[in-house]
Amino acid sequence: MERYYQLPFSKYDPDLQPPRELLRTLNRAYLRSKHWVPIAGNRDKAIILIDDPNDANRIMEIQQVMNARSYEFRVGLREDILRFLGEAVELPTEAGREMKLEDLVGKLGEDDPFQEADIGDVKSRIGENEAAVVQLVNRVIVDATRLNASDIHIEPGKGRESTIIRMRVDGVCREVTRIPASHVRAVVARIKILARL
Repeated sequence: MERYYQLPFSKYDPDLQPPRELLRTLNRAYLRSKHWVPIAGNRDKAIILIDDPNDANRIMEIQQVMNARSYEFRVGLREDILRFLGEAVELPTEAGREMKLEDLVGKLGEDDPFQEADIGDVKSRIGENEAAVVQLVNRVIVDATRLNASDIHIEPGKGRESTIIRMRVDGVCREVTRIPASHVRAVVARIKILARL
């Protein structure tokens, strides 16, 4: 997430309390609905945790609401933002995470929408009709972040064999899901788009 947004990533820290000076004039229900929270700083410089720093409208709204002299933005997960706001959020279990990945893989189907396309064409054709691919790649990245994975491995199968997705956590590389061979090129293309390759 840091590489994608070009901003520091911040996790929930129970020892870090959002400053009362900044929260005093803010409605917590509003912050929950907008998915941002001031986690440090003061009226001179406010440090804001937000789930999507690329949302220009929300950034402008934050600046109007906070009225601080300067801002430092950090990217974080919605669950962590809710925790900073005092919400009890139950993260999915490991099995739950894998089930969610499998649900997304199930959306891909078996037909290859890019059967006749080369990798350059694939990149240009991922759009709304490939929402499942986008959701799958995003879920893999989010789960890797939650698990503190050091890296993600994409291991293509031979021929029509499924591609295996693995994550390395605490030095152990483990399988998290499998992607049908028909959609591997679309997944790789989506990753290249995120990496700006």
